[in-house]
Amino acid sequence: MIWLTIVIGAVVVFSIIGYRRNTIVPLRRLTSFLRDRGVEFVRIRKGIASYGWPSYVVVFDSVEKSAAFQKSSAFDALTQEVRGMHKNLAGFEAERALSVDPIVHSSPVL
Repeated sequence: MIWLTIVIGAVVVFSIIGYRRNTIVPLRRLTSFLRDRGVEFVRIRKGIASYGWPSYVVVFDSVEKSAAFQKSSAFDALTQEVRGMHKNLAGFEAERALSVDPIVHSSPVL
C-alpha cells in the first residue's frame, strides 16, 4: 500500500511539473517577450495543438491592433522566439503555431 501511494504521488508530481514546463512557462516567456517590446495586447493563450505541435494565440482588444501587429516587426520577432523555443521539434513551423485573435464585442440583439 505504501508503494502504491509513493507511485501515485510521483505520477502527480511529474504531471504538475510537466504541465508547468509545457504550458505555463512558455506562455509567461512569450508574454514577457512582447511586453518588453511594448506590444499592447490582452493576453496570450494556448491554441489548439496541431500534429502535436504547440500553438499560441495573441489576443488583442480590437481588430485594428491585431491587424497592425501581424504586419509589424514585433510579430516577426515573436515568430523567431517561438521557433527558438521549439527548435527541437522536427518539422515545427513557427508561422503556423502563431495566430492573432481580436476580441470582438458584439452588441446584444434586441
